[in-house]
Amino acid sequence: MKLLLFYRDYASTVRCLSDSIESVIFDWENQGKKSRQKERDTQINAHSALDLYHFISTTSFPAIVRVNGFPYFDLEEINKAIDNGASEILLPMVRKEGEIEHVLNAINGRCKLGILIETNDAVLNAHNLLKYDLNRVYLGLNDLCIDRNSDNMFNPLIDNTVTKLREISDIPFGYGGLTHPSLGNPIPCKLLLTNLINEKADFTFLRRSFYKAIEQYSPHAIYQAIKNEITQINTSRLEEVQTDLQLLETYVKKFPSECSA
Repeated sequence: MKLLLFYRDYASTVRCLSDSIESVIFDWENQGKKSRQKERDTQINAHSALDLYHFISTTSFPAIVRVNGFPYFDLEEINKAIDNGASEILLPMVRKEGEIEHVLNAINGRCKLGILIETNDAVLNAHNLLKYDLNRVYLGLNDLCIDRNSDNMFNPLIDNTVTKLREISDIPFGYGGLTHPSLGNPIPCKLLLTNLINEKADFTFLRRSFYKAIEQYSPHAIYQAIKNEITQINTSRLEEVQTDLQLLETYVKKFPSECSA
């Protein structure tokens, strides 16, 4: 399973770089986000083109830029990301095919495109959205929770949303985020990782809970613990995996809460 690290600041991000990391994500999505996520425990970043340029010019890691989605899409933002070294654009809050077509035309083959499915419209229309030449698709649990007016961001793990999305496309697919397998709240990371493996997810994010964990563990120790846990899950008996998945469902139902990341 590939790990994508969210950029936090130059020093702490570089500290976490290793061959365990596929790419680093720079987050430029901030237009309309504050009002959309009002009173939710979410994170809004303000990474800059200078951050991206500095990172690209001093490391050998590919960078993904999450831009502003529609109706805030900005061609200049796309050009700025590509000109400063982005190898992939990540388009959030996708709802319809025309948005993907518009961004593909704007990119014009200069880099790859990934999308975030984080609205109920996108879930219902996924069979059309995923027919395009996309590099990845990520299910955003936070915004999907908000869009569905739900009180529990983890319901898609147990209501067949994840399973159905995984089944309809061969595009690399991911969701959730990991930390040290001994941690995780309100869902233990070990159980989330079991779910990711069971759903054959191709990648996931390292974000807030991961950066919090490096206050206790070194990045290398976390990566090694994740690898060890993956090996353990893959070699477990089917009955053990099913027990953990049932336990995950119990946790999801037990902790309805405000959406958080």
